[in-house]
Amino acid sequence: MKAPREHNREELSPEPWITKQCLAEHLSVTTRWIELQQQRGLPHIHTPGMNRYRISEVEDWLREQYGGPQDP
Repeated sequence: MKAPREHNREELSPEPWITKQCLAEHLSVTTRWIELQQQRGLPHIHTPGMNRYRISEVEDWLREQYGGPQDP
């Protein structure tokens, strides 16, 4: 008989939606750069008066657009 699967906290709660300012700080870019990338397809959700982002979705999109970190 299998033991019940243990869940960690991340599996139980979905990734939070963050603000443009928080995303800009996370990526070390300006909020204007975020806005320009949205025009190019940066994943986000638009709610009345504001946009929200998920870091994992944005990082995946950035890797597709610009490639990942280069190995030395």
